[in-house]
Amino acid sequence: ADAPDEPEAIDDLTALPELSALQARGARMYERLSKRRGFEAATIAYIKIVDFRGYVERRGLSMGEALLQSYGRLLRKSLRTGDFAYRAADDAFAMLMPGRSEESFDYLADRAEQQLPRGARSA
Repeated sequence: ADAPDEPEAIDDLTALPELSALQARGARMYERLSKRRGFEAATIAYIKIVDFRGYVERRGLSMGEALLQSYGRLLRKSLRTGDFAYRAADDAFAMLMPGRSEESFDYLADRAEQQLPRGARSA
């Protein structure tokens, strides 16, 4: 299976693994996938909430934290088995998705963005 060698650090606010776990998991995933016949690619995507700082200035810190929590939940709900989401930075997330094309990621990202509150969007 794809179990980590050591426990992943989990971000308290979003309940997602921290970005530091992506490199190790990505390397293990590549190793596993590259041994398969008909090697399939994996997509790594970086998603940034546009003007998050401005959103916090307009709506307040508690609303900004609620936005991050909501987006973390949306990402977790949108993932297939074997996909992973990470908190990458204050206003950014990363996703590791084996076998997903760029087009299917774009669909997933658009769907998640539609769930964001007014005044917030991702890129």
